[in-house]
Amino acid sequence: MTRRPIQEWIRPEPLLSICCTTYNHEAYLRQALDGILMQKVSFPCEILIGEDASSDGSRAVLQEYERNHPGVFTVFYREQNLGMVDNGLDLGRRTRGRYLAWLETDDYWTHEDKLQIQVDFLEAHPDFLAVAHQVQVVNEDGTPSSWVYPACTDPEYTLKHVRRDILPSQTAAFLRRNEFRDPPFDASLILDSRTIPGDRRVYFSFAANGRIHCLPEVMSSYRFSPFLGTSFSATTRHDDLYYIEFYEEFLEYARKCRFRREALISAEFLYFFRVLCARLNRRDGITPEFVKHARSRLEHPLLCTVMGYLAFLQRRLCPRLRQLLSLATKTIRSWRP
Repeated sequence: MTRRPIQEWIRPEPLLSICCTTYNHEAYLRQALDGILMQKVSFPCEILIGEDASSDGSRAVLQEYERNHPGVFTVFYREQNLGMVDNGLDLGRRTRGRYLAWLETDDYWTHEDKLQIQVDFLEAHPDFLAVAHQVQVVNEDGTPSSWVYPACTDPEYTLKHVRRDILPSQTAAFLRRNEFRDPPFDASLILDSRTIPGDRRVYFSFAANGRIHCLPEVMSSYRFSPFLGTSFSATTRHDDLYYIEFYEEFLEYARKCRFRREALISAEFLYFFRVLCARLNRRDGITPEFVKHARSRLEHPLLCTVMGYLAFLQRRLCPRLRQLLSLATKTIRSWRP
């Protein structure tokens, strides 16, 4: 088929569904939408946008694009803020395409052939579940950032990368088979999610059940800033209990996926290191109760042993370490040059 601008390929029976979540992205929304409109494709598409009751002018920007491009965008204007999880899940359940591309609208696509390249790959390689590419990281003002996204640079992303805390790429760069429409595997870790970040759920689910190809080309930009508006709920927890809940879901899921052994090892390493770091930030640290609970969740003998040693060392050494830190702090504060 002939490649044409994407707005000429909007159809009721799409091959590709594009989902966009937006919340307080007025300053960046036009760039994101223009990045979609510049795509040239040879297959039918749909573009779904969830506007999550923004408090800025995001809604007005979307209405402007709807007027200028009638029939291209299907926008769902939320009357109340759903939060990142529910806004995204609602969009996903409305999709009709075989493939799914996701874009949070503070990010944007930079290559007009991005979608065509990725869809062509999945059409030609039915043994792959997803395909990603590299991203450029930019600051809030759009200037290049010195921060490098922890994306996979190998041709294929696997569970070994998961254990090293490497991601296939960023959400805007990850195009996959649509787990909402016709799941090629058990997608419960994604579809039943109640905790965030959702991208790690997606990457783990796909890597635990199939193959992910990584392209070397840079075809999108990821805007990195801790102050950008998102759909995070105001009640989202980020304490140690939150991380325990989040990664325990990975443990449960790993026991029923295709690559069970590798997935379980990866899930246990994620659980061990993430939850351990969260606990070490607490005043009470690694308590015997926590060790007992963690050991009941882990099967890897080495991790269970290490957990026990850490609990022992903290009980024996932490009081003295705290005394030394207190003394050092007082000395520094009293010292004058």
